[in-house]
This record gives sequence, structure tokens and C-alpha cells, in this order.
Amino acid sequence: MGTLSLAERLMKVDRGDMTAAKKMEVKAPTLSEKLGEEVKITLHSISGAAYAEFGRMAQNKKGETDPSRAYDAQAMMIAEAIEGLDVKDPELQRHFGAETPKDLVKILFPGGELVKMANVVGYISGFLSAEDAGLDDEDLGLDYKSVKN
Repeated sequence: MGTLSLAERLMKVDRGDMTAAKKMEVKAPTLSEKLGEEVKITLHSISGAAYAEFGRMAQNKKGETDPSRAYDAQAMMIAEAIEGLDVKDPELQRHFGAETPKDLVKILFPGGELVKMANVVGYISGFLSAEDAGLDDEDLGLDYKSVKN
């Protein structure tokens, strides 16, 4: 009996393992400051089709990236990828004066926080390298201080 082909080995892998969303926790600085304790938000990967659609939303009619449209698209991406916080909850939206999940995300994770979170989604979805996503070793859970030489 020889070695198994790649197809044969793949047939032994659970399909759910192959399609399961990847997840990553990120610190939410503004929420942490407002609540007086560290708040971490879990983000999950999104499909290639969804990622491409958010990219398309960021473009103007000429096909060029428009920064204000890009920020809106990133907010919508976070609204789709966030776990453990229901940004679609009408009561939570009303409390913060947000009309949509996108608006609530912009309030809870202002400016660069939102952009960094969108980059994390790009990274865990396989579209950005850690470097392009602005992630460092600490973000990736790598602790070189504990390594002894």
C-alpha cells in the first residue's frame, strides 16, 4: 500500500474543518476606556465574495477608491464580521442614535480602530498579509519574550 494521494487525504478531512470561519480577538480601545476595563471583540473571516463586494462598495463610478466610501464599506464589513456584540440590535442602535449597524460600528469603534479591525478581517479571511494588515507579533499571539536562548 503506497502513500495516499492528496485527494484521498482530503477525503479524510471533515468538510466543516475546511469551511469553518477563522477568528481573532482584537482590543477595542475606545470601549475599554469608556467601560474602565479591557474590552476585546471577536471578529471572524468572511467569504471572498463578501470581501470583493465590500471592495466594490469602496469605489466611485470611475472604479477608483473613494476614502469616505471605503470607510463606510469597512464599517459594513465589521458589522458582518463581529461576534458577541449584536450591532443589528435596534435597541442598542437607538441608544446610541445609530440608524444602521454601520452607523453603530462607526460610533463604537471610531476612526483608526474601525480601519484596523477591517484589516484584521482581511487578514483572517486570507486577503492581507499580517504586515499589510498592520499586525505585530503581539496581535498575532506571538510572545518572543518567553523564548529562552
